[in-house]
Amino acid sequence: MSIADTAAYTEAWTGWWTACQPTGRATASWPFAREPLTGAQWGRLLNGGKYGIFLFVMALSWWAKSLAPAASSQSLTGAVSDVEWVLHQLVDVLTAPPAPAPTAGLALEVPDTGRGKRKVVLTEKALDLDESVQKRYRR
Repeated sequence: MSIADTAAYTEAWTGWWTACQPTGRATASWPFAREPLTGAQWGRLLNGGKYGIFLFVMALSWWAKSLAPAASSQSLTGAVSDVEWVLHQLVDVLTAPPAPAPTAGLALEVPDTGRGKRKVVLTEKALDLDESVQKRYRR
């Protein structure tokens, strides 16, 4: 990838990065706030789609290669630092032990009929459904 106008690319990349930040992260000024967020908040960057973190890293590499070998850019250095921090946050989210399931609420265990390998537990939501839906869960 060859970038002819590095200043325009810098502005475009920064705008894209800013637009994809979670709502819990202040993006009014650079560098952005660096307070840990939950996994749900990182959702857009935690996926592999068009807003996934891999594309940002790849775009940073294009930006870095577009600069002259002796040139340095504070904007690029700041962007790399911020992406690195986000990567550490994403790793922390992915490696954290899962939170225990809430125990509050009604649950009804359906007797094991021996036909299936898993025990079915009807949650409060399933119990509120009509009888035909409950029968489907009991199969």
